[in-house]
Amino acid sequence: MSSEEARVGQIFGGRFRIERLIGRGGMASVYRADDTHLRRDVALKIFDAGEAGDDSRRAAEVHALARLNHPNLVSLFDAHLAAPGDREPSFLVMELVDGPSLHDAIAAGTIDGQAAALIAAEVAEALHTAHSLGIVHRDLKPGNILLAPTEVPSEPFRAKLADFGIAHLVGSTRLTVAGTVMGTAAYLSPEQITGTDPGTESDIYSLGLVLLECLTGRVPFPGTMAESMSARLVRDPEIPSGLPSGWQALLAQLTSRDPALRPNALDVSIRSRLLSDELIGWSSTSVPAADAATEAMPAPTLLLVPPTEVMSRPAAGDSTTRVIPASTAAKTRRPRALIGIAATVAAVLLAGGIALSVALGGNGTGVATTPTGGVSGAPTSTPAPSASVANVPIAPSAPAAPVSPGKGNGKGNGHNKP
Repeated sequence: MSSEEARVGQIFGGRFRIERLIGRGGMASVYRADDTHLRRDVALKIFDAGEAGDDSRRAAEVHALARLNHPNLVSLFDAHLAAPGDREPSFLVMELVDGPSLHDAIAAGTIDGQAAALIAAEVAEALHTAHSLGIVHRDLKPGNILLAPTEVPSEPFRAKLADFGIAHLVGSTRLTVAGTVMGTAAYLSPEQITGTDPGTESDIYSLGLVLLECLTGRVPFPGTMAESMSARLVRDPEIPSGLPSGWQALLAQLTSRDPALRPNALDVSIRSRLLSDELIGWSSTSVPAADAATEAMPAPTLLLVPPTEVMSRPAAGDSTTRVIPASTAAKTRRPRALIGIAATVAAVLLAGGIALSVALGGNGTGVATTPTGGVSGAPTSTPAPSASVANVPIAPSAPAAPVSPGKGNGKGNGHNKP
């Protein structure tokens, strides 16, 4: 029996009885628990024993979560930060969500175009609330977005952004070693890959990659960790040409390698709602299959011209730019591309003794400690798009998926496998 399983039946904080393990992450385990005082189910996130730096990060997480209050953000009920000598470890008490993660829904093929638009709008609104308080999530991925069922036919689920375990307070003392990369490799922004202190723009980039995955059913930068991360530094993700022009433009801005060109979270939320009808009928099957042998590699950067047109053309700010003839480029393209990738990887992974602390979770999953809650957040008059999710196809006139009372279906916080 594992140490996690051995906790079943134990009572924490004098009131929270553990029922079963529902998720495991890099820093904590998440359990379904019974609040014996209020007689409700909760998610109990119990941290592993760590160093002083980890304790500081836990305190930052608690303070960040306590300041957040929005229907599309997790809600913090209670917290215990262990002092030296405490018998109980540090833990957080979160509201339990009996719904699938976005990762699970994508894998099941239940996210259509309008569902993706709704998720983009709601998660962006949640990010706007966090960003307005100077809080950066830093690990936005499908496994950290839970879909709580509702009883509203036109809005069958509510997206919940979960797990601020590595949230970073902008302008505060950094709690990670300089040059350390934190987050899940498949969704990191280019600036995070290079070890730059992330700003709110990093969350926007990650949201763009998540939205692309919703619309295509594929991770935008596949391959090994090194391939995925190095490709992101030299090229933008491929955006399906069949998407409506409004969505192509929005996705291109979200995933720009220049943080200054990305829109803010509120703009993303507004535009996603306005453009939602353009995705009616869109599904991931609308996207042609990618070539797995080449999709993780950067696009060629050499311009091929006939030998008679070879000439020097200074580009803006670069007097060394050259046009290479096809006969020469054909011989040099592959070596130069490989050298460029190798140099990029070396610069990212070796310069300054960078230490990777990447929370890898298979297909971008992780422990999501999620509540269904929050009571504030400005309401919007824009109607939410209809969607299909959690294996229940939803149309504007279709009934909502029923929500089981009591203990729920047991697939709430941390349902996604780490």
